[in-house]
Amino acid sequence: ARQPGTLPAGRVSSGLSSNLDLLPTILAMAGRPPAQIELDGKDLWPLMTGRTDTSPNEEIVLFNNTNVAALRTERWKYVVRSYYRTLDIPLDAYNYPLLFDMSVDPGENYSVARNHPDEAAEMKARIERAKAKYEPMAKAFPPHVAPASAADHPD
Repeated sequence: ARQPGTLPAGRVSSGLSSNLDLLPTILAMAGRPPAQIELDGKDLWPLMTGRTDTSPNEEIVLFNNTNVAALRTERWKYVVRSYYRTLDIPLDAYNYPLLFDMSVDPGENYSVARNHPDEAAEMKARIERAKAKYEPMAKAFPPHVAPASAADHPD
């Protein structure tokens, strides 16, 4: 029999998680009370120990630096920013977001936004809430300054 608080042998979960879940999970593992500030992550310890099969995350917000780039739920991924080499393409500015059904297309090969307009609308609302919450925080950080390079030194 497995000891309480130990990980089940060979357990793999498809529950949503991100690196933001590390701090609340480590606090729970250490028996510490949750932080007294709002944390974006969730405690995954019950999922890790087999006390539940459900992730505490209903959605995961994905960023590129300070920009909300996508949002993931258990089944869907809604992408509003894409990157190619040095190009940052705000897909939503062109009314061309991508919606992927991760249950049948985990490689994100085909957007099904036109086939699932209700899900696309729900995901758009979720991403708008995420942008309203997180993107104003970017103004609290100083603008990016590229590090010095050889071109900056004439000698």
